[in-house]
Amino acid sequence: MPMADPLPLADIHSAITNALHEDIGNGDFTTENTIPVNFVLKGIFLAKENGVIAGLNVVRQVFELYDKRLIFTQNVAEGDTIKKKTVLATVKGPGRSILTSERVALNFLQRMSGIATLTH
Repeated sequence: MPMADPLPLADIHSAITNALHEDIGNGDFTTENTIPVNFVLKGIFLAKENGVIAGLNVVRQVFELYDKRLIFTQNVAEGDTIKKKTVLATVKGPGRSILTSERVALNFLQRMSGIATLTH
């Protein structure tokens, strides 16, 4: 069966922009009032279950679109079958940016990996 054509990058960016706007709205007030401006964090994406990974490229785009200072490092490839507790990726940079954008990134990763795991 032939693979479907990938979505155009503009469509992916549009979906991410819409998701960020819906999630953040007028701002992430908790993060803005609890995390110092210059605080640098490192986040780890850790698999909670065995499965098939999909969506890391979208996660990278979420962080790049939200704040170009965020450094996303992928440890596994799209389509890899992984075991529980595998470190999938890390993100490092301004703490406020990580905490504000990580919900959207995780939503895409969890949904896409869930679909990939079920269809596998």
